Amino acid sequence: MNRPERILVTGCSAGLGHALCRELLSRGCRVAGLSRRSDLCADLVSEFPGRFHAIAVDVTADAALQTAVALAVQQLGGLDGVVANAGIGIPATVDSMRMEDVRSIMATNVEGAIHTLLLALPHVRQSNAPVLAAVTSLAGWRAGPGAAPYCASKAALSAFLDSLRAELAHEGITVLDIAPGFVRTPMTARNTFHMPFLMESDVAARLMADAVLARRSHLAFPGPMAAVVWLAKRLPDWLFDLLARRVAKKLRRAGSLGVAKAASARQ
Repeated sequence: MNRPERILVTGCSAGLGHALCRELLSRGCRVAGLSRRSDLCADLVSEFPGRFHAIAVDVTADAALQTAVALAVQQLGGLDGVVANAGIGIPATVDSMRMEDVRSIMATNVEGAIHTLLLALPHVRQSNAPVLAAVTSLAGWRAGPGAAPYCASKAALSAFLDSLRAELAHEGITVLDIAPGFVRTPMTARNTFHMPFLMESDVAARLMADAVLARRSHLAFPGPMAAVVWLAKRLPDWLFDLLARRVAKKLRRAGSLGVAKAASARQ
C-alpha cells in the first residue's frame, strides 16, 4: 500500500497536533500545519525547513479556511492526507452550561473538522495514497458527566466519518477515525480530576502517525482505556446510568468537575 507523504494537520500550535506534526516530519513527510497561532509552530519551521509550512487560520472561519487549504496544497505540491485535529473542550454541567460555549465547541469540533475534510477531499482524490482522518475521542463512544457538549461533538464527528468511509470506499480513499482517551496536553492540564491511563503526547503522536501512514480506518488509545469504554458501550442502559450517576455524585462531592473554575475564568 502506498504511503501518504504530503499531509495537512489542523490544530498544530500545541498538544497532539504539534506532536503529530513533529512525528510525521521525523518520518520524512512534508506537512502543512494550520492553527490560529502559527507563531507557536516556529520550532517546527526552523527544524524542518522547506518541509513544514505554518499557516495561520481559524477553522471556524469558512472563507479563511478555504484559502488556507488551497495555500497548503500549493506549498506541498499536492495533498495525500489530512488530519482534522483542531478541537476545544469547555467543562460544563447542565447548571453551568452556556449556549455560547456549546456553539463554540460544535463550530470547532464538528463544523470546522467537517469543512476541513470536505475542502481537502478534491485534492486527496488525486493522490495514490489518499487518507482523510479526524480526531474524535473515546468520550464520543459513551458520554460521561461534566462534558456533555464535548462528548456530543465527538460522537457527531465519528458518525460523520462512518458515513464518509462507506461512501468513499469504492474510490480507495481511507477514512480514519482517531479516538484518543486522556493525553497530556494543555487542554487536559486544567482537569482537576483523575485521568486514568494518561498518555504522553509524543507517545500518542507515534500511534497516530502509524495509523495515518498505514492508512488504517480506526485507532483508539490508550488500549486499556479503550477497552473500558468499549465495555461501557455494551452495558445495559440501566446499569450504565446507575454507574454514571455514582461517578457524577463522586465528582461533585470532590469538586473535581472543574466547572466552577472554568466558569470563573470566563468572567
